[in-house]
Amino acid sequence: MTTEDPLLYVRGAAVSYRTRAGTVTAVDGVDLTVRRGEIVALVGESGCGKSSLGRAVLRLEPLVGGEVRFGGVDLGTLSGAPLRQVRRRLQMVFQDPQSSLDPRRTVGAIVERPLRVHRVGTPAQRREKVAMTLDLVGLGTRYLDRYPAALSGGQRQRVGIARALVLDPDLLVCDEPVSALDVSIQAQILELLLDLRERLGLALLFIAHDLAVVRHLADQVAVMYLGRIVERGSVDEMFARPRHPYTQALLSAAPVPDVAVERARTLPLATGDLPDPLSPPSGCAFRTRCPHARPVCAEVSPALVNDVACHRQDELPPFVSHASHTGG
Repeated sequence: MTTEDPLLYVRGAAVSYRTRAGTVTAVDGVDLTVRRGEIVALVGESGCGKSSLGRAVLRLEPLVGGEVRFGGVDLGTLSGAPLRQVRRRLQMVFQDPQSSLDPRRTVGAIVERPLRVHRVGTPAQRREKVAMTLDLVGLGTRYLDRYPAALSGGQRQRVGIARALVLDPDLLVCDEPVSALDVSIQAQILELLLDLRERLGLALLFIAHDLAVVRHLADQVAVMYLGRIVERGSVDEMFARPRHPYTQALLSAAPVPDVAVERARTLPLATGDLPDPLSPPSGCAFRTRCPHARPVCAEVSPALVNDVACHRQDELPPFVSHASHTGG
């Protein structure tokens, strides 16, 4: 690979689940790239398929279509030792720091576990690596013998991040890692991730349901709705000029701390709830909630053209983003 080639390359990815009521297509033909040292945010409401895609990237969910390449290698062709070797470079930070940590193990044992599984180093070398990694996430060796129940939510998530970092990965898949935390703690974890990116050259696929959370974190944003990418672009473009009605609705739902701006703005909110994925709408999946839907939207599913999947992207009125009022 050249330095310009993506570290993570996803093309046509599809994930489906069988339920008693039928088959649900959670991810439907998604394309995505993450370059070395880049933070790409995958944003959308709960149930849109974000976490399913993240788990498919890690081979925790099987693909029913498409491919995932990491470092130029098709992960679908790997199994056994070659797959384990790649997984050292590709790690996950989970959403709930309480349920993702074994309550019967100490912090030191939790962080050391990946090293033991992958048979990395001697016991002394592993202890040294665990201590260094805990320092890296702002905890330090005084936490080695503590149990998760004795930690705050933010401290537990730092342990989860340390566990993911201890194998020196190139890419972290972060599945809503701050959604279970208080707002002030969220900011600390986001700053930690930015610092780790700068210090270690990490790439991140950051999954979130709130666009405001990723504003100061991400380089690129992909907005997902009912299994498909509906808009993608740089974080600056997304906040200044969102073009898909769903992206506009997500931005409109974010509160603005400026009272005058909050009262004055007109909100193009999406109506209703996410459709049943067992029986998605025909044509554009967002049409049942879109204030700009027309008959063509019910007939043809829009392709992603110029990074937007909307039949009417050239006809919609301009959307004035108030992102500049959402704080520094």
